[in-house]
Amino acid sequence: MVLKLAILVIVVLSTCGMRTFTTNEYQPVRCQRLTYRENSYVGYNMKNGKIRGVGSTAYLKCHLYHNLYGNNVTTCSFDGIWRPKLGVCKLKPQYDGNFCKPYGSDRQPLLKYSTSLKTRRGTLITIKCQPGQRLYGSAISKCTDGVWKPILGICADKNKTRTE
Repeated sequence: MVLKLAILVIVVLSTCGMRTFTTNEYQPVRCQRLTYRENSYVGYNMKNGKIRGVGSTAYLKCHLYHNLYGNNVTTCSFDGIWRPKLGVCKLKPQYDGNFCKPYGSDRQPLLKYSTSLKTRRGTLITIKCQPGQRLYGSAISKCTDGVWKPILGICADKNKTRTE
């Protein structure tokens, strides 16, 4: 009885295995796209012309004002799993998500704040150029999770180009 059962198991396993190879159901291993990671972005490097294929790598880069805790590079393994797991990006300890430090910029000498001043999340600052100047970049920045986003643009004389 045990022998019959063992033979049956062997026949089933070999039949299933052969069917997979004879019907061209073989699929190359690929790792899934990594999920969005807060305060960061993920980039991929190809291996043998394939993105997210076995041996390809993904890397994590933190946004400005954030530190990486954990691994910044992972590799697609033969079983379709990324190893090791990527780390996380967290706001640097000197920043508080509920407040922003005064907007500091050596490109904007007219912005002056007290060093002890803290600005609440959601506050907007607006830059207005002097007569005869033009703004390059964003005119508004918002206190978001402890940092000013986006970075304010700069004012330059209208008759000058940005590269001068």
